[in-house]
Amino acid sequence: MEQFKKILLVPAIASALALTACGGGSSSSSDSTDGTDGTDSTASVSGVVEVPAASASAFADQGSLASLANFFISPAAAAILGLEAVEGARVELIRIDNDGNQVGDVIATTYTSTDGNYELDLPTGVDLSGDLIVRITGTNNATMSAMVVEQAIDINPAADFVARKFIESDADLGSLELSEVVELRGQVEEFDLTADPSADIEAMLAILDSELGEFVESSVTKISTEEGDTSSIAGNYYSSAFSYDLHDSDLGQGATLGIEIWLNDFAFATGTDGQLDITLGSEEGADAGLNGYSYVWFDTWMEEMNESFPGTYLANGVLTIESKFSEELDTDDGYGWRWLPVMLNLQQVGDKGLFVLLSQEASARYALTEDNSGIDPDAKEGDEISRALEIFARQPSGMTDADLDGDFGRVYLESYLNSGTIEVLTETNTLTFDGEGTLNVDALSGHRLSISPSGAAYETVSDVAETGLPVVLSESGDGDIVSIGGENQDGFVNDTFDFISIVSAEGTDGSDGMVGQTLMVKLPASTPQVSGKRYRLMSLSLGLAGNTSDGSSEVEISNSQFNTYLSMDSQTEATVEGRFTNASITGLAGDMEIDKSADTETLSGAVSIGSNGALTITVPEGEETTIMEGFFNQDASMALLTNRYGLTGGDPSELGLVVLIEVTD
Repeated sequence: MEQFKKILLVPAIASALALTACGGGSSSSSDSTDGTDGTDSTASVSGVVEVPAASASAFADQGSLASLANFFISPAAAAILGLEAVEGARVELIRIDNDGNQVGDVIATTYTSTDGNYELDLPTGVDLSGDLIVRITGTNNATMSAMVVEQAIDINPAADFVARKFIESDADLGSLELSEVVELRGQVEEFDLTADPSADIEAMLAILDSELGEFVESSVTKISTEEGDTSSIAGNYYSSAFSYDLHDSDLGQGATLGIEIWLNDFAFATGTDGQLDITLGSEEGADAGLNGYSYVWFDTWMEEMNESFPGTYLANGVLTIESKFSEELDTDDGYGWRWLPVMLNLQQVGDKGLFVLLSQEASARYALTEDNSGIDPDAKEGDEISRALEIFARQPSGMTDADLDGDFGRVYLESYLNSGTIEVLTETNTLTFDGEGTLNVDALSGHRLSISPSGAAYETVSDVAETGLPVVLSESGDGDIVSIGGENQDGFVNDTFDFISIVSAEGTDGSDGMVGQTLMVKLPASTPQVSGKRYRLMSLSLGLAGNTSDGSSEVEISNSQFNTYLSMDSQTEATVEGRFTNASITGLAGDMEIDKSADTETLSGAVSIGSNGALTITVPEGEETTIMEGFFNQDASMALLTNRYGLTGGDPSELGLVVLIEVTD
């Protein structure tokens, strides 16, 4: 990932930010400067300048600010709280280039009134635009800014945060759709952000980046990227997913680890104004959960959905689906949820009808009001997060046994729960389809990690080869896999016959539950040449440690954030750049902790590629090492890998899956 630019809007500030008030605190007068004197204006912009409470006095006193002590974030929709209006701050109107540098002279200047309000006249010929900003400047040339995309423009940390994200994205600021920028800024302000009275602005912006950075970055990409041709990806699709969920309790009760798989079918159709019309047809799946190590549930379902929603297909191969802030009520059990807005980014594999999604969703759980008519905002009971790796594949038409032939590489992820026990298992091996409805399976190797009342345990696993397994495909020719080796299967083949997904589940409610996902790609005929290629890295894993009987256990769900990449520096070296998120809980009780990378991590690794596309990537990080093992597909546009992480030379403490998708942007 590229490092942040040193830009006018966001200078590097080593000391605490102290914005200095200038002038006599006049209210709405607008002083034209530097060549704009006497120019007739056609419109004006106005708003209020707000900073954390402690910063307001710093304007007048020119003192440094205290560090951030607390920063509370909940999913209730509200403006940023704990800010104070600033009197006497100098407000400048300027134009900037796409790197954030000032272009030309200051267009107009004014000062905020006693209640923090300002008003600036726009000279004739100066219109609302993404490259027009209002800013306040303090000591050390520190600034806080807002993009002038509507006439009512407040200057506050949320507005500054959005402005810096657009500049970091290399967007063409002057050509942005203004209404979309306004909507994004409003979404940021919908979060209930309450700053400590001694809040430091830079610390507040760091928290905003940690909590909202990925959502805003994805939104900025959607707004600033040209739309693609939706007709090229239209068709009927399957999807399969593997999910980890973690639910905590604000009431001191047991927390829950959930595991889930599902299969869906979708229709992608070309819509109006460049949108993709997406219809979810049916869904089937299974989930299991362990609450406080004492109770296990297992459930399966099948449901006709028939739900439609829009998506935006971008020219860079990203399909975005935006989920708004929402509430959900369960009047049977007396719970309600507030779901945070999220941007779902599906990365396309080459030019295929094949997409990969690593979703990250979060909600807060509440009790309902006495009459069950809505959420009781004063009765929050816990937080819930979900991380899912989902693959979308276009369905074939008229598929026969002859279409399924050649060598494939397989990766597998499974999790198992029973009272007091959690297990995670990964496997890799190769398979060969003969094009006549028969499959040969090579010996597999894998890794199993578990925690139980006896503590943490790790072992390698293996299984012998099998030959002559019959493969039965649906007679409808849509790629549905009916059975393998005489056993019923839930899976599919894509429309280019080079990707396969199968999900599995079994369990007994009240006793135990298991879910698993198999992914396969068709292998290349020779060693793929990948030097200079760049891949988006999507990873999902489960970490386990400790003892489930004495409260010392640690359960951690880890995932990469969307803008995480692996660059192939050569055939034998790679660099990983990005951010990662860890959600963990101790003893499967109480509150979970969320740890998000504040800065981009950059790690170097060693690469080994076999003649059949077999791939191993070893990435050391301090005393720990990550080892990824799997396979490239035929054109090296995608790789499927298992992942294990732990002390170098020791047993792993975390297992999972990784998908690499080639990108060109």
